[in-house]
Amino acid sequence: RTIVTAGSCALLMITYVFFAFLPEKVESVSLGIIGYLSVGISYCLFCSASWAMIPFVVDDDLVGTGYGLAFSFENIGNVFGPIIIGAISQSTKKNGVTDYFWVCMFLASGAALGFIATI
Repeated sequence: RTIVTAGSCALLMITYVFFAFLPEKVESVSLGIIGYLSVGISYCLFCSASWAMIPFVVDDDLVGTGYGLAFSFENIGNVFGPIIIGAISQSTKKNGVTDYFWVCMFLASGAALGFIATI
């Protein structure tokens, strides 16, 4: 499970770094499809490994509480993540066009922190 979790974080980090350095004028749809497929695969791998680890970490009579806390932390990220990403994209806007480099680097740094925490 640790290898799957670390691998999913590494795949997500590589994907967002790939998106960050992708030129603006790329006309290839297949690059976007491959990138978003790898984001989906890494998310599926992470969820399948991390949610299955909760019963191993928490006592048997507190498994429901463990799932509730994990779900609460995930929802906290769902609340504050878009706010932070919106602030980053607004601060990097030039001539009315958003530069998504720093947004992708922020997302890649979150995956890097997850990778470091897993190891």
